[in-house]
Amino acid sequence: MSPNPPFQSLRFQGRDVLHRPDHVILQLQDENVRARDVLDDALDGDPYRIVARDGHRWLYVRVEKKRSILDLVAILDRTRGVAWAEPDLVFSPLEDPNDPMLKPEHPRYQWGVDCLNLREAWKRTTGKDSVLIGLIDTGIALGDPPDNGSVLGQSLQGYPTHEDLADGNFIAGRSYVQPNNQPPIAWPKDAYGHGTNLAGILAAVTGNGKGMAGVNRVSPVYVSNVTDYGKTTSGLLLQGIQDLLLSAEAAGIDRVVINLAFALDIKAVRDESVDSRFSHAVRQIFTTVVEHGAILCLGGGNDYNETKGPQYIEYPARLGLLDPEFAEYAVVAGAVAPDLKLWHGSARGYADLVFAPGSNIWTTHRSGDYKEEFGTSMSTAYVAGVASLMWSYAPDATAQEIVRCLKCTARKPSAEADHRIVNACAAVDSVGAKIILLPLAFHFEELDHELNQIGLIELEIATCSTVTFRVTTLGHSFGIASGLYHHDPCLNPIFTLPAHYLADDPPDVSGTVRIECVEFRKMTWDVELRGSRNPRS
Repeated sequence: MSPNPPFQSLRFQGRDVLHRPDHVILQLQDENVRARDVLDDALDGDPYRIVARDGHRWLYVRVEKKRSILDLVAILDRTRGVAWAEPDLVFSPLEDPNDPMLKPEHPRYQWGVDCLNLREAWKRTTGKDSVLIGLIDTGIALGDPPDNGSVLGQSLQGYPTHEDLADGNFIAGRSYVQPNNQPPIAWPKDAYGHGTNLAGILAAVTGNGKGMAGVNRVSPVYVSNVTDYGKTTSGLLLQGIQDLLLSAEAAGIDRVVINLAFALDIKAVRDESVDSRFSHAVRQIFTTVVEHGAILCLGGGNDYNETKGPQYIEYPARLGLLDPEFAEYAVVAGAVAPDLKLWHGSARGYADLVFAPGSNIWTTHRSGDYKEEFGTSMSTAYVAGVASLMWSYAPDATAQEIVRCLKCTARKPSAEADHRIVNACAAVDSVGAKIILLPLAFHFEELDHELNQIGLIELEIATCSTVTFRVTTLGHSFGIASGLYHHDPCLNPIFTLPAHYLADDPPDVSGTVRIECVEFRKMTWDVELRGSRNPRS
């Protein structure tokens, strides 16, 4: 078994798939075609080996390629004597990971996985190394650094002391507070425990037969310790986030999801008195995130009580939720309990809050065991993990699209509930939605004046979630009504707008129909419609 899976992503037949990059499969047209003549001609000197075959029906070929696999397949497809050729696609077993805490009967059951519909999301993606998760927290439980010191951005594999984190894909950020005012070191060791808790939710090693499963199995997690005695400051947060984003830039990664689960330590005043202009430094944190096109996932707060009224949210989550300058790049998490009702201390009362498991959460502890934890910090890690899966599945999406899809696919646990829980599968599907304007005829020309003519505007939709379109007509409407149209692609993947050109319409009319996807990803089409008919003879 390879220490790292030898698979790469590929766009094939309109889908993002994994393939084995040094193998192809092909079929010869008939038994009279000599395989080596075909391969010698197509590969033009590239070394190859026929691994297996069944006559002319299929050949499995290993190639020491000097070109992309898609170019190679295209060349083989065009080669005389080849019926078809394609990459060596990767398939996964239809089984759940074997981590024991995924089982409902386990006393430390990871109920959050099923609450968020993660098993279905994992069938679509388990993460990609092109997405970086930033855990700006208390670090993780580590042993001693290597003898030759540690390097910012290096892999921490083998150094976490918890068995479920030791082989995880963790990257060394800095530990900023050192004894005697020494400079920061690239060894983010957790002396408090909070970061180790979140690391397990985000990225505990999955499929190792031990403990729990992390939300994201593949994406690297950059870990920093920005705390002193478990608390942090605005200056330390600025340093930590800046270093994270610079590290991502140096690694060529432009998709960063940041987990930030802290609240302002302010007990003397009501939370509502802390408005969005409270701290210039905290605003700069958000500005830095927006400038880099990253996503910031924040904990909503744990100190609700009835004296705070129907709405409650801590700072800086308040800034990410309510300030329009930052809200498109921020997701704020509240906490639900196993019965899917609000956890008693959770933030609440705002429409754009999303909720995730935050009560009775068994996760990794710095002692090397597992511990039951509570709070919106746990919810934040779940939300950040789902956001990273979404960006892995739809790498061309923007941060705003990821945030919008995550929020709008959250669903109420019951008809009477006022809160919405993240649905990982629907979120992944929605951001990966492929909506294509089909190239059909919209122009009604040279028509018989006695007939009513009908044309179709059609969109092909590939997602499992209901999509809402806003239709606006400009000029002649051709019988199309402006307004909102809701379409369920599970019933029919084609969304159709009939356009009518009536017999009593003027001889020459034209108009434009604007179709906007108002949920999920922002897409707009302007469809030009024109009708003309022969004059009466």
